Amino acid sequence: GVVACDLAGDEKAYPTAAFADVFATAKKYGMPYTIHAGECGSAQNIIDSVEAGAGRIGHGIAMRGHSDLIKELAEKGIGIEMCPISNLQTKAVAGPEEYPIREFLNGGLKVTVNTDNRTVSDTTMTKELEFIQNTYGIQDDEIYLLMKNAADVAFAEDYVKDKLYRRMREVYGA
Repeated sequence: GVVACDLAGDEKAYPTAAFADVFATAKKYGMPYTIHAGECGSAQNIIDSVEAGAGRIGHGIAMRGHSDLIKELAEKGIGIEMCPISNLQTKAVAGPEEYPIREFLNGGLKVTVNTDNRTVSDTTMTKELEFIQNTYGIQDDEIYLLMKNAADVAFAEDYVKDKLYRRMREVYGA
């Protein structure tokens, strides 16, 4: 069955606010959702997504440098689905040095690493994780945190999350 919904696409041409009725309906039925926001540079789209009740934000790049917004999303435990390779390819940031993964992790956000569009970006989760380790000095304990964050914000039943946590403890010894 359907467990969640997701708004993705050209957020500049079709901002979150235009879909308020969709999210009101999803909320009415208790369905969680992700909204892709902040990839095109608009922090307002992220704010609108939070106000619409998004459990996860796809990309969120436009939060860079907005410490109050980072703090708010961290306090609310909203997941941030970062897609490093895709975000660089789409020019969501001018270059690797502007990618905010370290800022977001240091700000306490529930950052996850994702592929976004595996075939278009010619990527895999392994490539994404190797990229952030090599480019941003992400350490093994931070990889564990990223995986734990992914389980924390998964739109899954608690028993599924518990299985994920057990498996991660086995793999990472944490």
